[in-house]
Amino acid sequence: MRVLVSFPGRYGDMLWALPAVRALSRRLGHPVALALSAKYGGLAPLLRQQPYLEDVWVLPSWEVQETAPMTPRVPPGVITGADPDEETYDLTLHLGYRGWPARPLPFETLDCLNAQLPQFPSELELSVAIPERELALDEPWITAPAPYPPEEVVVGFSDEHFELKVGLVDLLSHHVNLTVCLPPGSRWQTEWRFDDGPGMDWLDCAALLQSGPVFFGCCSALHVLAVALGKPCVIMEPAPARHADIFYPLGTTGRVRLVLGGDGKPTWDARHCRETIEGVLRASLSR
Repeated sequence: MRVLVSFPGRYGDMLWALPAVRALSRRLGHPVALALSAKYGGLAPLLRQQPYLEDVWVLPSWEVQETAPMTPRVPPGVITGADPDEETYDLTLHLGYRGWPARPLPFETLDCLNAQLPQFPSELELSVAIPERELALDEPWITAPAPYPPEEVVVGFSDEHFELKVGLVDLLSHHVNLTVCLPPGSRWQTEWRFDDGPGMDWLDCAALLQSGPVFFGCCSALHVLAVALGKPCVIMEPAPARHADIFYPLGTTGRVRLVLGGDGKPTWDARHCRETIEGVLRASLSR
C-alpha cells in the first residue's frame, strides 16, 4: 500500500511531525512518501536520507502563507509536472495543523493522521489508530551524515532577539568551548563575527549538531533537529510565547532543559545558562 503524506511547514513543525510519519511507516512495514511546500523545501536533502521516507517531493505549486496555523494546509488540487502523481498512491494524508495546536506538536500531528485513516477492514494495517507510544520520541528520528570533529557544545539560535543572543554567546565563549551553527538564510550566516567560511545547509547543520554531546539554543528548528538527533538540549528562550508546553513534547526538565532563574522562571541570564550547560554536559559525558 503506497502512502503519500503532506506537511506545509515550518521547519521546526515539519521536524516535529516526522515521528508520526515514522510510526505510520512502521505500521505499514515500508517507507512512505512526503510532500513539502517549496518554501520549506530546503529540508528535503536531509529528509531524503531518512529510512522511513521513500521519496520527498517539493511542490512548486504549494504556495503557503505565514498564518497561524499555516495555510493552505493541503496542497492545491492542480498537479504540475514537478509534483507527484497522486494516482500512484493508494492513500494521501494531509498532516498540516487543522487549527492552533492544543497538544504537544508530535501528538497534534498524530491526532490529525489518525483522524484520516481508512476505517474499512480491507486495509488491516491502518484499521486501528496509531497509539501515542508508537511515536517513540526517545528514539532519534533523524539520521545525520558523517559528523564534524567532536565539539563540547553546539550553539544554534534563530534570528529573533539576535543581538541578545550574540551577546550571550560572547559571554559564554569565555567559559565554555562553543561552536556556532549557522542556519540557512539567517543573520548568523551574514553577521556572526567568527564566520569566515561558507554558510550551512540543513545537512551541514545536522552533521554539526550530531558532533556535540550537548546543544544550546532557543526554541527553534535547530532545537527540534537536535532533539530529533537524540542530543541533550539546553534551551534559553527569551520569547514568552515559546514557553508553551506544546513546544516541549519531552518536557523541560529532562533531556530538554529550559534555563530557569532563581525565581523558577525562564531567563537569559548568562550565569544561569552557563550553570545549566555545565550540569547537562557533566551528566552527558558521565554516561
